[in-house]
This record gives sequence, structure tokens and C-alpha cells, in this order.
Amino acid sequence: MKNLFIHFLLCFSTITFSQQELFIPREILSAYENGTRSFNGKPGAEYWQNSAEYKIKAEVIPDEFLLNGIEEITYYNKSPDTLKQIVVRLYQNIMRAGVTRDFNFSPDGLTDGIVLKNITADDREINIEDKSQYYEYGTVSYIKLANPLLPNYSIDLTFEWSFEIPFKEKIRMGAYDSTSFFIAYWYPQIAVYDDLNGWDTYMYTGYQEMYNDFNDFEVEITVPNSFAVWGTGELENAEDVLIEKYYNRYFKALTSDTVINIIDSTELRTEKMFKGENEKNIWIYSAQNVSDFAFAMSDEYLWDAVSAVVDSSSMRRVFIEAAYKKETEDFYHVAEFSRRIIHYFSFEMPGIAYPFYGLTAFNNGRRGGGMEFPMIINDGNSSSLDASIRLTSHEIAHQYFPFYAGTNEKRYAFMDEGLAVFLPFEFQEKSTVDSEHRRLYSVAGYEKLAGMQIEMPPMIPSFFLTSTSYRNAAYDRPSLAYYFLEDLLGKDVFINALQEFLTHWNGKHPTAYDLFFTFNEVSGQNLNWFWKPWFFDRGFPDLELDKVREADDGYEFTVRKIGIIPVPILLEIYFDDNTEDVLYFSAAVWKDGNKEHVFEFKTDKNIIEVNLGGEYIPDSNQDNNKIILH
Repeated sequence: MKNLFIHFLLCFSTITFSQQELFIPREILSAYENGTRSFNGKPGAEYWQNSAEYKIKAEVIPDEFLLNGIEEITYYNKSPDTLKQIVVRLYQNIMRAGVTRDFNFSPDGLTDGIVLKNITADDREINIEDKSQYYEYGTVSYIKLANPLLPNYSIDLTFEWSFEIPFKEKIRMGAYDSTSFFIAYWYPQIAVYDDLNGWDTYMYTGYQEMYNDFNDFEVEITVPNSFAVWGTGELENAEDVLIEKYYNRYFKALTSDTVINIIDSTELRTEKMFKGENEKNIWIYSAQNVSDFAFAMSDEYLWDAVSAVVDSSSMRRVFIEAAYKKETEDFYHVAEFSRRIIHYFSFEMPGIAYPFYGLTAFNNGRRGGGMEFPMIINDGNSSSLDASIRLTSHEIAHQYFPFYAGTNEKRYAFMDEGLAVFLPFEFQEKSTVDSEHRRLYSVAGYEKLAGMQIEMPPMIPSFFLTSTSYRNAAYDRPSLAYYFLEDLLGKDVFINALQEFLTHWNGKHPTAYDLFFTFNEVSGQNLNWFWKPWFFDRGFPDLELDKVREADDGYEFTVRKIGIIPVPILLEIYFDDNTEDVLYFSAAVWKDGNKEHVFEFKTDKNIIEVNLGGEYIPDSNQDNNKIILH
């Protein structure tokens, strides 16, 4: 381990030790030593990853707010380790009384969580009451294996379970009215076993979201035949569940560049739309190499669909749907918004073709934000079309992080939330007319909290953070860091590095160090001077306009860096002839560790005032940003 650390330091010998040092936890250093990770940011030669195949049959009984499920799982141990237990997530147990949560619930909103009826492991029935075979701790359960699972072998498991769909209290899913449901965090799911920490046993408590393996899903969802269902993946039997009139619209939308109203407001509850015997339908969805499965259903939603080309060489199309309440005015435009957003992500930022079969935007009818799952998002109502664009683009950005590159949201929420805030910055600002840009929101939020006792650096594991600390570390501070990094590297270099990272870690589990080292490698620069203050250290951004003095052929300016966070320099210069000028330097001016930047400005005009800073640059103390000369 000592030799490995010395090797790491030698890789970055071009600058001083104090600037190059990034703290690397021992378990991550071990991964480099074991060859599963590499200092160039790529997976190592010995990288491995476990996976599973899920076959799930679920029935939702809306009148009872009840879901019954049966699943078969084949879990593949591709690790070099012998597994003596299988760790299973039971997310709905967060709704039980006495379970740790990040939110207060009213007692009448609690449920019994997951009610397990039986479990088998390789045809051996597991006695749920016998703690030597099985036990639960909050949202995590443990199955002790009679025969350990050897490397390169698989195990078959089955679960039968049910749960009450939350209605009065909800976290990211539930019943939004008596017949409209978004179902997520809903099936017994094998936890991640990785090369860094072994089994991921951290409980789901509400704030921190997902860390899942990439699996294959075949899901059959039984519902009353008055309901439509939207889910992760591809609907395999559209012709079997949709009446011909509606199937024809659905089929047309698969290749349409304009939005098709599959179900419009004049048809709701006025005619039969769905087939089905015995008053039930089975909707069949499949998805491969995805990290989760979620679905939604309603008997009173409008349904729009359109498609978009995301790859100009193959002309591959993505199927885009919007399902929403008749009263939600902004959602009438969401299918078209989503088409434009997916085009932007595919061809501009990050410039990688949207990676999945489709995307469904489901409207839950509540006021507020949204939540992402592979190929389906659960969004609330927005106050305006501009707000709807911002919300939709953020949630769709998550299809890249964490669903394309499988970032660990529990430990590094800034790798998915921060990037999902940053990626659509330019699209949002070009596509909206109001002044409430998300970038300005990030600046205001970060300025308010930066350097305060409650602020934590993004590299503090996310499961330790809650409330304001979590929001800043996951969203505001990192989104600005990515923005300033793009600025100092240049857009082309930044996109090349981001594409390299996404390509190498598609369907895998990167850490933040894999991201940092990829950018170092692709840019040909040691960016640790930037990573350390922005992501590891406690501190705040504060630049001071220290001096403006007359010099030969003009003036000399001195800007001091008082805070530790490197940000750009923007100077607005006002002359006595009522003209003005602007000087700008990216954050790269601070890469050598200097605490002040002195530069000359040639002019034959008389300067009367100089202002430092701008609305897109956070500064915790703006009282030292102005000098008046005359």
C-alpha cells in the first residue's frame, strides 16, 4: 500500500505536494492495488461486477392500494470472492413504524412495508422466522446461504411478497389519487456487492437515492383493463392491450417527429381503450442492462408520444411519452420538451446518443419537483412552462448519471445530482424566457451556505448528510464546479473528458476518483489544484479587488484570492467618457497556488470605477469588490 501511494504521488510530480494531494480512503487505494481501478480513470484490468436477471409478475389492486408480487432472480457472482450471504433491499420498509427516516411521518401514513410470504434460494425454502437463515434490519435484509456462492457461479432466488401502496405519506412514489399510481422502490432487490466495500448495507432513509447493479428485467404487470401502464423498458405487447384505434396511434408515434395524442381529453372515460379478458390486462415490459425498474398506471391520464433520432449514423430513434392529468397545463408540452431535451443531450452536451429505448414523463399532479428512474421520471406540476423545462431537463439528465454510468448516489450524490444540474444549463437558458435560471439559483444557494458551519464538502459521503447540507453538497456547489471546469478547460476538452468517462464507465460503478483522474488524463493536466478545494475542502469563494493603480500605458490591477475556492475573475471597468469595458480570466489563474493575480490593462482613457464579480460567480463577501478612483 505504501508503494502504491508513492506511485500515485509520482504520477503527479509536476506541482507541489500541498497542491497535488487528494485524500484517498484505504479501501479505494486497495482497489488500485488489486487492479480493479487505474490512475488514468479507466476500469482496471481486474475490474469485475455482479449482475442479475429479474423475472417479476406483479398485480396492482387499485381499490385496495395493494401490490402483490412474485419474482425469480438469477444472481451472478462475477467477483473473486465466495459469498456466504445475499443482501436484499426491501425499500418499502421505510414506511414501517420505528424505521429510521430522514422525514417525519404522521402515524396514519405508515404501512407494514414489505410483507414477505416466502423466499427460496436454489430451491431451498428460507425460514423467514429463523434468524440463522434470514433477518431484517430496516430496509435491508440478509439471507444466509447453506451453500456459499462461489466465484463465477450463480444462484436462483424467488420471493413472494405484497405491500400497501403509500397514499397519505409518500417518498418518491405512491398513490397520487385513488386510481393514479407511480410504483418504485417496490420489489426485493439484490444489493450491490462491489470491489470497494463488498456488500452495500446502508439503509435507505429517504435523502440518499440509489446504488444498483445493472440487470435484465422481464416484468408482467396485471391491472384492471381500464388502466394504462407506463414502465421502464419496451412495452412488448402493445397490440394485445390497446384497442386498434389507440394501438395505431401508438405505432405511428414510434417513428413520428411530431407529438401524437394517443389518448386526448375528449376520450377519457367515454369509450373503451384497452383490451383484456376477465376485466384485467397484463402489460409486459422488458429492459436489459438497466439499474432499476419502475412503472406508473392510471385510468384517467392523457397520453402523448413522439420519437426522436439520437444517432445520425444509425438513425436510431427514442420513443418519448408523457402521461398526465387533464388539469396539468404545463404537461401538454412535456412530450415536445422531452424530445428537444433528448436531442440536446445526444448531440451537444454530453454529446452521447441517448442510451435507452425510451423515456416516459409521468405527472403525479402534486406541486413540486421530480424523481428519476431508468427510462421513466415522476414529475410534479410546475408553475410555468419555463419551470417545466427546467424540471424535465434535470430529470432526463439523470438517464446519463446514474443510469448510463452507474454512479453511487449514496456516497457521491454530486456525481449524479451535480452533473444533472450542470448538463442542461445551456439548454435551459436558451429555451426559457424568465430570469430564474438554474445556474443563478446554484450561485445564490452556494453563496448563502459557503463557509458556514453547516456546509460540508461534496466528498463527505452523502449518507452522512441531510437537509441543507445535502442539497448544497449534491446540487449547488458541484454544479458550479463543473461549470467553471468547463470554462477553464474549454468546451471541447471538457466534453471529450466527459465522453471518455461515460464511455469507459457505461454499465459500471465509477467512484469520484475515476471521474477526477479521467479529466486529468484526457486534459493532459493535473487538475488536483481544482478538485481539492471544490470537492474536498471546507472553505468559501471570496475574491477582493485589492488595488487599481496607474501604470505605463494604462493601469495595473491586483485581485486577491481570500477564500480557498478558485473562481473566475470578472472586472467591469467604467471610464469618464461614459464607456465601459470587461476583463475576464478563468479560474485557471489560480492553478499555481498564488494568492493574488496582478495584470496590466492598457488604455489611454481615465478609469473612474472598477467592479469585481458577476451574477454567475459566487462570492461570499461582496463588500471588497469595488474601487472608485474619481
